Amino acid sequence: MGCSPNNCDDDGNPMKWGTHHVNKQGRTHLHLLASSDEWAFTGYSSTLVPLSEYPNIDCEDNDGIRPLHLVCRKDEREVMALLNAGASPTKPTKEGVTPIHVAARFRKPNIIGLLLEVIEKQNGKAAVARHLNSSWRLGKARLSHGVPSALHFACCSGLPESVALLLEAGADPNLYIDRFLTPLYYCTKYEEEEKLWAEARRGDSSFRDPHEAPFRDPFGITLNDKARVIYRDEKLVSNLDEVLDLLVLHGVRTETGAHPFSGLDGAIIESEGQDYTTECLFKLKQRLEASTGKTNIGGEDDRALPPVEEYVESLMKGSRFEKLSLAYPLMSSIYRRSATKKAFLFAEKEKYESDDVLQLIKDHQWDLLRHMARHDPGFFGHNANGKSHFTELISSGLHKLVGEIVTKASFVEMEESQETTVQGVLSGKGGTEPGQYATAPACLMRACERRVPNMPMLRLLIEKMGADINAQNAVYAGTPEHRVWKKGSSALHELARGSSWWQYAQGLKYLIERGADLELRDTRGRTPLHRALGKMTTQPARILVEAGADVNAVADSGKTCLAYAGNNPEAIKLLVSHGAVVKAADLFQATWDPNKGGRINHEAFDAICAAVDPNTRLSKAELESLTLPWSDQRYLVDDDQIYPLYLATSRNPADAQVRYSSVDRPDITERFLPVIEGLVRNGADPFVTYQKRIKEDLKAESPSTTEVTLLHDILEEGALTEPILLMPNLLLERRDAKGRTPLLAACRSQIGPDTSMDAINPKYQFKPWRNAADLYNNKPSIVKFLVDKGACVTQTDNNGMNALHHILEARSEGGHDTLKLLLSICRA
Repeated sequence: MGCSPNNCDDDGNPMKWGTHHVNKQGRTHLHLLASSDEWAFTGYSSTLVPLSEYPNIDCEDNDGIRPLHLVCRKDEREVMALLNAGASPTKPTKEGVTPIHVAARFRKPNIIGLLLEVIEKQNGKAAVARHLNSSWRLGKARLSHGVPSALHFACCSGLPESVALLLEAGADPNLYIDRFLTPLYYCTKYEEEEKLWAEARRGDSSFRDPHEAPFRDPFGITLNDKARVIYRDEKLVSNLDEVLDLLVLHGVRTETGAHPFSGLDGAIIESEGQDYTTECLFKLKQRLEASTGKTNIGGEDDRALPPVEEYVESLMKGSRFEKLSLAYPLMSSIYRRSATKKAFLFAEKEKYESDDVLQLIKDHQWDLLRHMARHDPGFFGHNANGKSHFTELISSGLHKLVGEIVTKASFVEMEESQETTVQGVLSGKGGTEPGQYATAPACLMRACERRVPNMPMLRLLIEKMGADINAQNAVYAGTPEHRVWKKGSSALHELARGSSWWQYAQGLKYLIERGADLELRDTRGRTPLHRALGKMTTQPARILVEAGADVNAVADSGKTCLAYAGNNPEAIKLLVSHGAVVKAADLFQATWDPNKGGRINHEAFDAICAAVDPNTRLSKAELESLTLPWSDQRYLVDDDQIYPLYLATSRNPADAQVRYSSVDRPDITERFLPVIEGLVRNGADPFVTYQKRIKEDLKAESPSTTEVTLLHDILEEGALTEPILLMPNLLLERRDAKGRTPLLAACRSQIGPDTSMDAINPKYQFKPWRNAADLYNNKPSIVKFLVDKGACVTQTDNNGMNALHHILEARSEGGHDTLKLLLSICRA
């Protein structure tokens, strides 16, 4: 049709993006990936391009926005991928917006924590505070004031986890822009910001979907951009009360300064018409005055109504807050919130549903939640899913509220009741409802499951409530035919997974310091170290190993820690350096599943091969202790006869995960050819021998076997042989037990001797048909390749059969081209 993939639209976007192309907005293919769906840089994207292939990892568009800015709205794993590739964690846009600004605006405390950690590692702790408190100035489009700090944005978001991280890292709570705009003042913008997120959740926010217009809009990164993007709803719980308490704890100035709108009073006036914000600010003013003895109004009445209404009235009557007497809307805000509480109490139920609790949490009605906890007997009871109203508070990170509604004695009583249930089911004495497959997780584990930083809750439960850090639930596990109750995960297992930055950077270290058992086993016999391995980051595993975790622990499946480390060279080196013993099973595991269907990491694979002979086989004892995903009676080679090279060439495509469904050629070649190359590179012998059952004798009670040579066998099977054939010193005339050379074996190929040397047998793809593209291409056939390499075409086997005999006897499809080739050579 004459259409070129290099043609561009009006914005300069081509149909086919290259790594060097830049459109009219200055954005590259890397910007596109950074704006796309999750997992763009973590190996799961079909559009994945290795970061090493990009000429500039910190490429800027016309606004100075870099790919790191874009992924800071999404997930810390992608942030980590770019940081590991060399992206700068501090470089701002042309407006002065840094990656931490973006993470703060988009309510990503884990990304904030990760960025702070990297900046400190690169430049020292003092540099972190300097970075956070730098008054970034604008260039040509300079405003009359500096850019708000990341703390300003975090206060506006209302997320205490973000605010706490920034303040603890040295952010100045009194840093102001334009004479009086402090982080305290930015708290008054919370409800405006919340509306933007509500629009995004409803689908009303313009350009909110990165797939609709990835190059038309920076999606909330520029200073005045109101668009918000939700890549994953993490069920965040904002809490302006706690944000204000954190600011006060770190020394925020609440008194009115030179500017009339500075300080707490100015913030209260500015919050006009924002009911929740106004109430929070008045409550803070009340607490501060109560602490200095200026007011004796405190506590709450029997109906859980806080005295803020009374307090505000006293301010107005006493003219102690002069401007307030003119601010009728502020009083209206207080009365509206109070009216909501009264209406809820008036319609009091005997039993509250989970949705009631979630709605109250969403509406920040902490007083009513306290009231429910005191008056609803079922508040602490678990439902069929193992959840309760109380655990919803724990999962939401509401540590102050939890500390107010339970005492240590009542909490210990709950924990003991839970442990009694666990021990009851483990001993077979019951303790759960019929049909239930797990007991409720301990409260501490609920706290550890939270994706958002939850350290205050962990400290509360362990240090003040006496939670058992080694508590485990019970799970009804096993095969459908045989299920038994087993001990499940612990809090340490959950944190070791490292799904979020805080879980390993904060929570894991904390539990280890408190004496958590590093060797607890879950339902599958896995220790926390097993759970930590195989992740994108090795940090959780490093923390556990350096704390003394057993690097040679074996799970119930027989998999070792090295097997769980899989394709991660850093993790393998970590384990080996701390005493991990590399076993044959580890090599077989790495051969079978190098990276859960992804590309092999040569460094990791070589590290395993360096410690284990690639020509080893699994012993009877090892076979009995392992769960073999490749084991199948359909195969003619028994498990104790298999070598890693045979497994890579003949068994891998029949992965149990894709069995009985067709597999495309790239899925096989990209995954398994590098494994074969790795084995050959590390000394795997293509001429090892093993016993193979005779197909015609399979129905006999004791089928007969015959000795076969690996290369000859897989040539006849039509397996993956190209990396072996390319070996520089391959013995072309090496004979098997039947006297056949590799060329004679290739003439018997099940897929035909004319097929290309990189052809794939359809049976390995589970395709009932022959796809010509999988069998024939511009590469020579195996027979022609061997002939060109110098193989003798006149050799005969033990029965006196030559190449022509084998082509004709094999009865495989094709062979005409090979026959012509051999005849032409013989005539010559």
